[in-house]
Amino acid sequence: LLSIPSAYSELKRSKYILFLTLLGFCFGCSLTRTLDEGQYMVYENNLSGIEKSNQEELTNLIEQEPNTRFLGTSIGVLIYRFGESFYDSAKVVQELQTVNQELAEVRLQIDTVSTNLRLRKKEDKLKTKAEALQDKLEYGNALMKTGNPLVILDSGLIEKTYRNMQGYLVNHGFFDSKVKYSVETKKQKATVTYQITENKPYLIDSIYTRSDNPEILKLLNQYSRNTLIKQGEIYNQDHIAAERNRL
Repeated sequence: LLSIPSAYSELKRSKYILFLTLLGFCFGCSLTRTLDEGQYMVYENNLSGIEKSNQEELTNLIEQEPNTRFLGTSIGVLIYRFGESFYDSAKVVQELQTVNQELAEVRLQIDTVSTNLRLRKKEDKLKTKAEALQDKLEYGNALMKTGNPLVILDSGLIEKTYRNMQGYLVNHGFFDSKVKYSVETKKQKATVTYQITENKPYLIDSIYTRSDNPEILKLLNQYSRNTLIKQGEIYNQDHIAAERNRL
């Protein structure tokens, strides 16, 4: 029999071996190995040219973010692929069809005998099972939900990001701004660069309040110091909408 100290040492040694095994597995798995020809993983996003606009808000408009990586690989992608290796969507579809058919039959019986508690319980059970299978069909098994699929370059989403950035800049006073993007690929890895030319932003030159009702005008002037729109600031559509709601 092992003593407690030696058993503890053996446990630590086993964990260390397991860690090294998993680490070796991670390094041996290329993130791009499952990609078809012409497909690229999103490896990096770059945003340049920002001087006065909000970089964080513009970055949040990017539709495709690279997978989180550690030491050249992504644990999330590895977990997702492991779950995907024994996921059979065709089997899930078949199970879902069978459950939905059984559920339809039970509901027909309930229409005839609506007070039957056994049928009601069976209906609830089948509904829960159908919802779980639908969820599994859409998002995969538990491991696939825990991990993340590899982010594959999508030109449509790049275009959407471009349009979102252009709209954001216009709504925040950069009416003459321009947005361009470029994609650089190497070994099935894509680096997307968004180049922004802000140009000079438009400032709020003057603010005035007008109303045909003198009482309303009095109230507006009374609370004017709380306004969200400030003279000399860069035009911001969000501030104008918030000010409208405030009034």
